[in-house]
Amino acid sequence: MVWLDRYGRGVATYRVVLFDWMLTLAHYPTDAEFCRTALELLGRPAEETMVGALVEAIRQARSVPSVSERLKAEDVSVDMHRSVNMEVFERAGLDTELAERLYALLGHVDMHPLYPDAADALASIRRAGVQIGVISDIHVDLRHHAIKFGIAADVDHWSLSFELGVQKPDPLMFTTAIDALGVKPNEALMVGDRVSKDGAAARLGIDTLILSTNGMYAPHGLDKVVRLVS
Repeated sequence: MVWLDRYGRGVATYRVVLFDWMLTLAHYPTDAEFCRTALELLGRPAEETMVGALVEAIRQARSVPSVSERLKAEDVSVDMHRSVNMEVFERAGLDTELAERLYALLGHVDMHPLYPDAADALASIRRAGVQIGVISDIHVDLRHHAIKFGIAADVDHWSLSFELGVQKPDPLMFTTAIDALGVKPNEALMVGDRVSKDGAAARLGIDTLILSTNGMYAPHGLDKVVRLVS
């Protein structure tokens, strides 16, 4: 469907909005936040020097060529994600207890709260009669997150990499969603935070909006999306 503006130009309207999850709808903590939380949960000292040393050791472990290559596909399965991240922690010198506690935090619902404007934005989009899909490179079932956050009824489809066996920018991540929702590419809008991943939707003819992010937990400018579909 296309509306005409006051100059007689076509203005696209959308039947579906596809959202990335992390850093688009939900917060993703820094390595320092993850490490500090893991140490505190274990009752260990969490001074900045200790946290900083852990972060640097993990950074160096991730930079090992064989590891960094595997990390590029870490979310294609649950097993792959655990295998490569536990290798990172081992190379970084973490003991087993700390490695397991830190790994358990990756993707844990309590570490990834929705941005303050996310729930209202999703509800507004649904009230406008537009379907919503989530397309995420992830190793956990985000449906459980949606239930906890009270937004499960607002999401019509989930394309999760660990279930599909591929990650963005693989076209399957996007085509699975638009096929399931019964729309053509030009009837969908993709909203994400990375051109290299989410921007791949544009190559399929899906209009794409990349939201800037500063890593802070704060309103994320999702009102822009509401204005585009309302």
